[in-house]
Amino acid sequence: MRKAPIQIALLLAVLAWIGLIFLAPYSRQSGWSGSGLIYSFFHQICHQLPERSFSWGVHPLAVCHRCLGIYWGFAAGLLLVGCRLRLWAALQGQPRLMMLFWIPLAIDVFLLPNTWWSRFLTGWLAAFPVAFFVQLAMEQLSARAPAPANPG
Repeated sequence: MRKAPIQIALLLAVLAWIGLIFLAPYSRQSGWSGSGLIYSFFHQICHQLPERSFSWGVHPLAVCHRCLGIYWGFAAGLLLVGCRLRLWAALQGQPRLMMLFWIPLAIDVFLLPNTWWSRFLTGWLAAFPVAFFVQLAMEQLSARAPAPANPG
């Protein structure tokens, strides 16, 4: 069964990604010159406004509140994919239900004055169900992959 290795690989990749986010301010505070590379990498996908980012010491994390929520929500979703949640069955039967998880984020972005906790939580909620579909896609792709040739 390939489910466990795929889930573990995805989770390790997401945790390494999150680790880089926290490594940026830690390495900047420690005086490591490579910290700028980490910030530059994440700047390609996040605005990195200091007033909209959590800080480690005196330096902001490499992403904003919402992006960090998205990454943690995705990681939480991966952790819970193995659980037999009724939510996963409902999503598999009707994938459009995933859009319901995005509504709070859209409201937070466009209608409400938002705060650090609303940005983080709506990002978390929006990414949570995405993990299910990413893992499902990875499982389907690995099932299609040809088995390695036996050299014997």
